[in-house]
Amino acid sequence: MMSYFTRVEDYKTYENSPTGDLHYSYNANSGGGQAFLGGKYRDDSGELQSLPPLNNKIAVFGLDLEDTNGNTLFINLGTSDKEKYPISPRGEGSTSMKLGMKGEKNRPSLLLATALMLPTTCVINSAATLDESPLTRRNYWLRSMWLDCRIRGNDEVAFIPKDFIFEGGRRKEGSTVQGDSIFYKLDYRRRIADILHADELKQRLPQDAADTIGYFANVYRGETQFNYDEAATKVAGMMKALAFSCADRYSGISDPLPTIMRLVSTPTSDVPMPSVCKPQPNEPYNLIYFGAPGTGKSYKMNKLSTPVVRREPHSARHFSP
Repeated sequence: MMSYFTRVEDYKTYENSPTGDLHYSYNANSGGGQAFLGGKYRDDSGELQSLPPLNNKIAVFGLDLEDTNGNTLFINLGTSDKEKYPISPRGEGSTSMKLGMKGEKNRPSLLLATALMLPTTCVINSAATLDESPLTRRNYWLRSMWLDCRIRGNDEVAFIPKDFIFEGGRRKEGSTVQGDSIFYKLDYRRRIADILHADELKQRLPQDAADTIGYFANVYRGETQFNYDEAATKVAGMMKALAFSCADRYSGISDPLPTIMRLVSTPTSDVPMPSVCKPQPNEPYNLIYFGAPGTGKSYKMNKLSTPVVRREPHSARHFSP
């Protein structure tokens, strides 16, 4: 099965980077976890900067994509107050920062997974079950991102992920955490490219899948503003619809994109139309004819024993599933 995830040994992909090691890390320090920022980033002049100047700014996440003319297109994912996070120090005198999650904030883990058309993530160390793949709905979380930083005016800063590391395999039971961490790196650029490709062939998809693919393709092209609630509803609806229409190919809880790509990659001539010929009667192999001499018994037997060549009607065609 096609997968956009590659297993990696560690989530700290940003370490020892000469271009800046600014990163987001999802830590289980309290409640549902906290979103921490660490490292240094390069400013517009190319100089490495520490994080304290970001204090009191509002953070949003976004994607840098390339349009058809080769220009960089910024896809803003912070389109409501629920996806805008105040930045503050992790503690008094700390040079590391954290993202404020108070109120009805959508966790970055939820936000980024939804923006990439992935199944819903869970709270850190809270996999729904350890008996299924970590890369299934509510069974994994976004552990870290290596980030670029872009100052947007006096009050806002945009974080643009350069990679996405997801984690799974751990579940908290009371005060005990069971299981072992497993890390996966997402090939998000290939994923976005495939969603855009699927949009060109979405007539081969069930209607719910076609609508969802069209929505995300329009977001990635900058033609539709991203809306978290709308996107999350579309992904959940598509996964449910595919689970029924493609029950032999899709589980309903895993990444839906591999199934989407198989559907749009099926040539229109691959599945033959069922024959429209009428069924032939099953005649016995041996016949016994009774009759008086001269009544045509030999003539009828010779006619029945002549092979019949059956031809497909000219109206037979092939169709796409």
